[in-house]
Amino acid sequence: MGCMPFRFASNRRLTTSGKCFPGISGKFIKIFRPVDWFIAGYEFLMVLSALVFHHNISAYQVVALRHTAALAAIIILRYLTVRFPGRILAIASDWYPIATLPVTYHWAGDFIHAIFAWNLDGLLNQFDVWLIGDDPVRILQRGASVRFTDLMQLSYCSFFVMIFSSSLILYLKKLLRAFANLRLGIIAALYGTYLWFMLLPAHSPRFEVWRYLKLNGGWVTHQISAFISGTAYCGGAFPSGHAAGSLVICIFMVRYIKWWSLPFIITTVLLLLSTLFGAYHYLVDILAGFIHGGFAILLAVWWNRTWDAKKQNAVECLNLKTICK
Repeated sequence: MGCMPFRFASNRRLTTSGKCFPGISGKFIKIFRPVDWFIAGYEFLMVLSALVFHHNISAYQVVALRHTAALAAIIILRYLTVRFPGRILAIASDWYPIATLPVTYHWAGDFIHAIFAWNLDGLLNQFDVWLIGDDPVRILQRGASVRFTDLMQLSYCSFFVMIFSSSLILYLKKLLRAFANLRLGIIAALYGTYLWFMLLPAHSPRFEVWRYLKLNGGWVTHQISAFISGTAYCGGAFPSGHAAGSLVICIFMVRYIKWWSLPFIITTVLLLLSTLFGAYHYLVDILAGFIHGGFAILLAVWWNRTWDAKKQNAVECLNLKTICK
């Protein structure tokens, strides 16, 4: 039977080449979104890194296995979500990139100095002093009150709250394309910094320049400092994931929900100030984080837009094949 005339809802071409995607390619487009490809690629790279640089990684077999398990979990979750549509699987699929960020950060610590034994702390500190004439920690610590120190520590802990709350606002308002862009932007920003930690290791000022720094805060400062000491690791300073992720959040909130952007901008200013105040980052870490975050934004928008076009193309090809039967 010949193919009956068919008019697409949109007047654009199927693809830039004018051809439909093969069936297998269409299935991959449907199952794996850009954020899934990014995280899966990261996990695969971590498996390879653990095997290649095993001499510098403690218990590398365990490290490789858990990243392999994470990769398998992503594939299984996405397959089940597409194969058996349902609310629970859909929510799990939408939120696993955000929910697993603390674990991913913790696992990234296994690869500090996996490639290089040296660190950049001396150069980073020299750049800070050259740029503003003094060490940022020394400047901010002058005359700092107990309440201000507590505020700085609380602000430092606001990062993951910002990530979750910004994502939740867009999700609850059903701005799903905006949510997808924000999610991929955050993932690209943070996972990207984890990769830079391997290539450009830096311990942070509190482990090198200000290792004996004692924050003059109250009960809040003491509790948060104890928590950070038990969860953070030596390394992972350059570039700043706080700066990269915060920039992504603020840009997308301004773009999609302007009236919610001001609280996030204020929180970001306090957060980045706290990273300097508490000697968690060098100033150059933050500047580099802004640059990295800018590229993460561009990548997220471009990749999601390209994927949406390819997904729509696959749907139209399927409709055309159905009519031609």
